[in-house]
Amino acid sequence: MHLYPEDVRAAFSMVLFSEEPIRAIQQFSTPWLDVAFVLITELGSRWILFILAMLGYYLIDKRAAFFVMVALFTSNVANGLLKDFFGLPRPSVELHKAGSSGNGFPSGHAQSSAAFWSGTALRLRGFWIPLGALVIALVSFSRVYLGVHFIGDVLGGVAFGIIVVAIATLASRAGVWARLDVRSKILLGLLVPTIAQGVLFVVAGRVFTVLGLLSGICVGYVLEGKWIRLERPSTAAVFLIRLLVGGALLTGLEFTRDRIEYAPAAYGFVFLVGLIATVAIPWLFLRIEARIPRRHAERSGV
Repeated sequence: MHLYPEDVRAAFSMVLFSEEPIRAIQQFSTPWLDVAFVLITELGSRWILFILAMLGYYLIDKRAAFFVMVALFTSNVANGLLKDFFGLPRPSVELHKAGSSGNGFPSGHAQSSAAFWSGTALRLRGFWIPLGALVIALVSFSRVYLGVHFIGDVLGGVAFGIIVVAIATLASRAGVWARLDVRSKILLGLLVPTIAQGVLFVVAGRVFTVLGLLSGICVGYVLEGKWIRLERPSTAAVFLIRLLVGGALLTGLEFTRDRIEYAPAAYGFVFLVGLIATVAIPWLFLRIEARIPRRHAERSGV
């Protein structure tokens, strides 16, 4: 028996872009599994990932978090363009266990998850590598279980997310950003996303509000590093304050953003969100932490 290229393509299509694997998986669905995977799939939402990245900025490593956010938001724009380019449909609506919109390939949740967690694992190493692989796998599986993506959609999303991180890594190693002065970095952070948005609007008629967020983060990252210089938490109390206060403020900003439907207004607002997240919230942390009584290690006579 000989296999021809047409047979191979048909076999791949039957597995990667067929509803049969989805139906087979959903045979084991239960109400609690549905709830669990709806929650898991949100770990691939770009706004949830933005909040996680900013918490990493406040609590773990600012440079790593900045890199991850640049890769994540670049991946978000690339995903929107790729969906338009391929124009492939999603599975049948009767299979959907969660809300969805737009074309199917590549999966946005899988791509965002891959960009975020592969970038995090690359920069932080250690246990972040198996953790990232686990979350990417769970989010990708959740999209298939929920019936909103084919297997091929999520595999494509993971592949494109990793490719974006690889390109971002090569760009960062060129060292162009590090050689710029503060004024040039601010100008670059303002102009590059804005020009990209202008070109995309003219060519594709699309407004990617995430580019406004990226611009605000780039400008804020430079300003914070110049005038605020937030350090890693030195105590458990400081860590907890930043986690709770930062998480609450970022969630509030996301809740407000979600209410703005006019795209140009949303673009301007998320630019301010980027500045608030990288400048105003770290400034607030320093004001709060200055009021925390400090324990002196030295004792009299020691």
